[in-house]
Amino acid sequence: MNTKVLVARRQRELTQEELAAKVGVFRADISRIESQGWVPPLDIQEKIAAVLRVERTDIFGPGSEMSAL
Repeated sequence: MNTKVLVARRQRELTQEELAAKVGVFRADISRIESQGWVPPLDIQEKIAAVLRVERTDIFGPGSEMSAL
């Protein structure tokens, strides 16, 4: 579970659908990140962080770029 993405998304008042559209992924992908702890590829991590206006490592943790390989 990645509650940091969930919290950041809610602070920006975005639905999963809205975040997914801005990032260019499916809503189900955002759901998997938030509820199952799926670590997306680095480019998606960076897009999510940019949309949520946070540092990538703040929401996915240091070393997450290796987890996504």
